[in-house]
Amino acid sequence: MFSCHIDTVHSVTGKQRIKYNRDKQVYYKDDKQPLGADDTAGCWLMLEMIDAGVPGTYMFHRGEERGGIGSTYIAKHYPDYLKQF
Repeated sequence: MFSCHIDTVHSVTGKQRIKYNRDKQVYYKDDKQPLGADDTAGCWLMLEMIDAGVPGTYMFHRGEERGGIGSTYIAKHYPDYLKQF
């Protein structure tokens, strides 16, 4: 099973502005907002895997940034289903 969450901790909407330091060869942000790849990268990766036909069970849930609501719900209400993984 592949799992990721679709929620984020951002307080503002829109594209993120990422900067690059050539000397240090690092990407960074300086706007006091989180990177937003808290699991956006996981969502992108899983969508690419689905598109590439990688077999598996894919689970997208939300509420993780508010205390693991989605994964807790799944674990509580579907334990028998999850046992196969």
